[in-house]
Amino acid sequence: EEAPTFVEIPSGINLSNDLGLCSAVVTWDTPITTDNCEMLSLETTHAPGSVFPVGTTNVTYTATDIYGNVAQQSFDVSVSDDELPEIADVPATIEIDAEAGLCSAVATWDPASPTDNCEVLDFESTHSSGDVFPVGTTTVVLTATDNHSNVSTSSFDVIVTDTQAPVIVSMPEDIQLSTEPGICSALATWIEPTGEDNCEVLSLISSHDPDTYFEVGTTEVTITLTDINGNVTEDVMLVTVTDDEDPVIVNLPDRVTVPTEPGICEGTTSWTDPDTSDNCGVAALEVSVDSGSMLPVGETVVVYTVIDIHGNSSSQSFIVTVEDQELPQIIDAPADIAVSNDLDQCGATINWTEPSASDNCGIQSFTSSSTSGDFFGIGTVEVVLTATDIYGNEQNASFLVTVTDDQDPQILGLPLDITVSNDPGLCGASVSWTEPTASDNCDDVSLDASHQPGVFFPVGSTDVFYTAVDIYGNVFSDKFKVIVIDDEAPALVGLPSDMTLTAEAGLCSATVSWEVVTSTDNCEVESLTSDHQSGETFPVGTTEVTYETTDIHGNSTSGGFFITITDDENPEFVDLPERVTVPNEPGICSAAVSWDAPQAADNCGISGITSSHGSGDQFPVGETVVTLTATDIHGNQSTAQFIIEVEDVEAPQILDIPVDIVVENDGGQCGAIVSWTPPTSEDNCAIDTFDSSHSSGDFFAVGTTEVTFIAVDIHGNKTSGG
Repeated sequence: EEAPTFVEIPSGINLSNDLGLCSAVVTWDTPITTDNCEMLSLETTHAPGSVFPVGTTNVTYTATDIYGNVAQQSFDVSVSDDELPEIADVPATIEIDAEAGLCSAVATWDPASPTDNCEVLDFESTHSSGDVFPVGTTTVVLTATDNHSNVSTSSFDVIVTDTQAPVIVSMPEDIQLSTEPGICSALATWIEPTGEDNCEVLSLISSHDPDTYFEVGTTEVTITLTDINGNVTEDVMLVTVTDDEDPVIVNLPDRVTVPTEPGICEGTTSWTDPDTSDNCGVAALEVSVDSGSMLPVGETVVVYTVIDIHGNSSSQSFIVTVEDQELPQIIDAPADIAVSNDLDQCGATINWTEPSASDNCGIQSFTSSSTSGDFFGIGTVEVVLTATDIYGNEQNASFLVTVTDDQDPQILGLPLDITVSNDPGLCGASVSWTEPTASDNCDDVSLDASHQPGVFFPVGSTDVFYTAVDIYGNVFSDKFKVIVIDDEAPALVGLPSDMTLTAEAGLCSATVSWEVVTSTDNCEVESLTSDHQSGETFPVGTTEVTYETTDIHGNSTSGGFFITITDDENPEFVDLPERVTVPNEPGICSAAVSWDAPQAADNCGISGITSSHGSGDQFPVGETVVTLTATDIHGNQSTAQFIIEVEDVEAPQILDIPVDIVVENDGGQCGAIVSWTPPTSEDNCAIDTFDSSHSSGDFFAVGTTEVTFIAVDIHGNKTSGG
């Protein structure tokens, strides 16, 4: 009747909720119980790893032994909610402008939403969407409380900006004034404006005060209105003061009379400049003629104009008289002129710089017996110049014009250089042309030639000269070239056809011979060359043999033929491995086999050797044929083979053979049925058979019986044990 006993049981468990849940998974070690006989069962209201809600839950264990005796123990699992509620969709900072005419604005936003792992109990906000907010920054605070008194807060700012500029009321109009008599300014007055704003006016400042004197010109009067939020409005009133008072000229001279200066038709003048005055200031005193100026004969009106600094002006004038006297002169009469005839003319058109006549007052007429640009025949002519002034004074001058014939005769229709090819088979050519003629600017001319049309010219360049002589002994010569070009190329004689031969045994080449090649030409052969000679050794492949012959004038002919040497000899293997026999590697059914790489030889060269297997490859137990292929540089191939044999020398293993078994006889039997866990066998390759002299569960007679196990692998290796 003794109840079971609890040896170890939790005293109580306290923990926080799992993140995002209103509960927690709780684990503990299952309590240990003992009993004087044997335990039947251990039951519980909650198992370790169960989900427990926030709060306290009682866990009860009930232990029952095989005779129905019962014992109970319990403990509390307390889960606390330590997770704060969350506020989602909190608005970002809201920036808005104050509403027109107001120092505030209505702000709206989408509501934030609170969430909690358990339950939201309360959600409050210091302000509501649609509230009126003053200009400035207002912080809106959101507070969420869950059903376990956890509290979270969040906030955002509502910023209302005053962007409305203040308004200037009763801004004065621009003011236009004239200067007061005798001074350079005027008094301006106006009614000062006022200001208003949607929030509040901070200041109203004017750059100038009413009842102030303003200088001539336009002055900006700036009114600056500032509200309490720093918005500024400026406006400008213009005060314009105009100077309408003209300046004055004082002490103007009377009439002035002077004589002409020697050699000129003008007189030198002199007087004292007048004085000036103005209410603002004189900017300039201008005069049409300066004192000390040279004035022409006659009367000249001198005008003085005074201008003040603002552009007002006034003028006064007086008369200056100059009296005239003097005789004329001829200036720059040409020196004697000597020229050659004009081109193709028996004379010349003569130009000269026209002379001029001068007088202190003026020239009445100026004549010449010939005019610049007239045509003058060969010889000498006198040109007479006559100048008369306005008072009848006259003066003469002259110069000589001499024209000489210096023009050479001309050759007309002289042929251009003539270039022809040689006549076929000849080293020259017969050349014809139309003969030129001669002309001269004055009279007849003779014409002689060094060669006549139709004569034979050798290959090369020959000068043909023509000479013309006129009646005055002027001589002109000209020439043209007759160029005969040798266009006839030399010819190659006895050029062989293409040849194809096989490479000589053991060599990658062959010796080739052919008949001697010669050349001929219409003029003369200068050279005959070849890049290869008969009897040379040629490598495998195709070689072009080129002949080129050149004549003495650079004409050349080239020709050639191809010599093809073929490689028909296969490569041969050297040091090929014989059969290779190796044992398997321990624990596996294969072996890595290595051998010296075979070599191959060829008359030209080996391109590469390929193998079906590489030295060091893993080969399975048994025989494997390794095939080698050698390829020379011209594609000829040879193949060879050798055998790799891997022998399996590893016996199989018997695993987990039972230890010796000792049992008592079965009731009423002279022996016993004996069971054991059957052993297994394994092999590096594979097991063929695994036999046993007895099986687990067989009846064994009283006494000692040996149980034998035999394992044989697929290659006949055998292992026994028992």
